[in-house]
Amino acid sequence: GAVPRFADVNLEDHCISVESAEKLVGPRTKAIIPVHLYGNVCDMDPLMAFAEKHKLYVIEDNAEAFGGTYKGKKTGTFGHAAAVSFCQNKTFTTGGEGGMVTTDNEDLAWEARSFRDHGYDVRERLNLLELEQKLPYVHNRVGWNYRMTEMQSAIGLAELARMDSWNLPRRKRNARILIDALGNLPQVKYMPIDTGERQNGWYVCAFSLDVENLNCDIGQFVAAAGAEGAPCWKVFWPQCHTERAFSEKNAFGRSGFPFTSQEYADAKSVEYGDVDVPNAR
Repeated sequence: GAVPRFADVNLEDHCISVESAEKLVGPRTKAIIPVHLYGNVCDMDPLMAFAEKHKLYVIEDNAEAFGGTYKGKKTGTFGHAAAVSFCQNKTFTTGGEGGMVTTDNEDLAWEARSFRDHGYDVRERLNLLELEQKLPYVHNRVGWNYRMTEMQSAIGLAELARMDSWNLPRRKRNARILIDALGNLPQVKYMPIDTGERQNGWYVCAFSLDVENLNCDIGQFVAAAGAEGAPCWKVFWPQCHTERAFSEKNAFGRSGFPFTSQEYADAKSVEYGDVDVPNAR
């Protein structure tokens, strides 16, 4: 039932702008979701101070910076919870699809385990046979079947074990090759953020072009790069607020929940045509 409001990003790192987020806080605001985009690690100190000021939950999107660090601490360990994607194109995968929620809050962890397992009372740690024998089933909440298969889990555990020793070092090496080749070109405006305080997770090596110094438009650049055997995209992903799901408020069922629910949204919060994100555009 959560209704998102979209903040702008910083030009230099593609991560959420605290200044922009500050303008969006209202009486219904409950959480902020900082996304460590493209591997760039968010500047977490100002974000955490902002969240504390407004008494907000912090939910990190750690899908693209897994393995990155902020001041020596791993991404995904700052907020109240973090989400990680194991989709086939992410830093590491579990055989195609999957995901994980991490938290250091024990009660929240058990709620997450219950939610992904039909809402069962999973604290009892029953195996399937014991659960079948314990009738009636004990459901503490409405839940879903988001359980990962044993094979996916085995793949994920093996990938996790070599993340810091094999996966991430190779990503760093590949990124360094690109940075050394492109970093000093006048046509490149911003390179990935990778400092002692903010060590990149290297999902991709994202750099921003200075269009005014290209002597061509972005479409011509993309076509020329593709002709040289380096496929790229004019737009890596459209801005969320322009997606039909939000612009047309296509949500759940005929009611359009939660966009139409007074308990979850007011008129201002769902006017996605008025979203002000000049940097993201």
